[in-house]
Amino acid sequence: MRPPPIVVDCTAGTGAICISDFYTTLAGPLLAVLLVPVVVRRLRALRSETRLTGGQAAPLLASTDDSAPQLALHAARGCRFLLRRLLYACCALALFALNATAALSAAGGGALAELREPGTPSGPTWRTVLAVSHGVDAVAWGVVLLVGLYEARLRRHSSRGLRFWLVGAMLLSAVHLLSDALRAREGGLTPERGLRLAASSLALVVGLVALLEPDTPVASLSLDSTPYPSASSPFPAPKPSAEARASFLSRLAFSWCDETLVLGAKRPLEHADLSSVQEDDSTDANAALLSAAWAREESIGRRSFIRAWHRAFGVYFWTNGLLELVRLTVQFALPLLNQVNK
Repeated sequence: MRPPPIVVDCTAGTGAICISDFYTTLAGPLLAVLLVPVVVRRLRALRSETRLTGGQAAPLLASTDDSAPQLALHAARGCRFLLRRLLYACCALALFALNATAALSAAGGGALAELREPGTPSGPTWRTVLAVSHGVDAVAWGVVLLVGLYEARLRRHSSRGLRFWLVGAMLLSAVHLLSDALRAREGGLTPERGLRLAASSLALVVGLVALLEPDTPVASLSLDSTPYPSASSPFPAPKPSAEARASFLSRLAFSWCDETLVLGAKRPLEHADLSSVQEDDSTDANAALLSAAWAREESIGRRSFIRAWHRAFGVYFWTNGLLELVRLTVQFALPLLNQVNK
């Protein structure tokens, strides 16, 4: 049997096109498979942090500044954190229940198994595909729920990997939502279509929240490092890094530095106005990476600084070098292409 076309007419002759359910249904389990390494890595990271902190949760309202504005700011962050965790838990639980219901309906030959375009598999084959797809989706959202509860217990925001996965689920759900909304407008809203619309809408909400959720700042793990500034320094301690808490959208728009830019437009910036760098960008963290790579070189008897440097920073260097090469290529190619077109 030949697979159906990727793009189909989803409203029976009105001209509205959408991606075939055959492919979006298969994309769900593939996306769930990608969740496995994300969850494994996140659980390992949380266990490592738990061992380093002695099992204590990160304080939501901790602050080195006891002034009323700072206390109010940290209290607001704590409330937003709790609201996001509650929204995540409710949506993930609802998505687990909706996908489990859809899997049982498809396996039992319910009306959900008949929601398909012409050319897609029918009968037991299509029912099996739908049941497996929705069953895997239910398991995936159940795992997301459990990981989210564990993160909430440790007072951590969702990891970047998990938020990337949620954004991917949001994009897939947007495709489902568009096609089901078009079909519901043409053929009426049945209970089965309503079930799929509800699941897609919830996944869309979770993905949008993931785009707006801030990072959890990485605590310093270097116990022998000297804090900056030292006790004899005339400068006050720098503010926590705003970039360390930035969300995906904030990083894309560079809005995490808006506060500093606005302040700099009003008056000259002073040392107290500047924030510290992220832990990954600090001298201690990078020196530790290079020291570990050099120790590995010594252990195998090579003592090559270039190899040690490449082991510590090679991925970052070559990735950014490749992006810079693409930028330069596009920059010089566009004028040449414009001349050719003339």
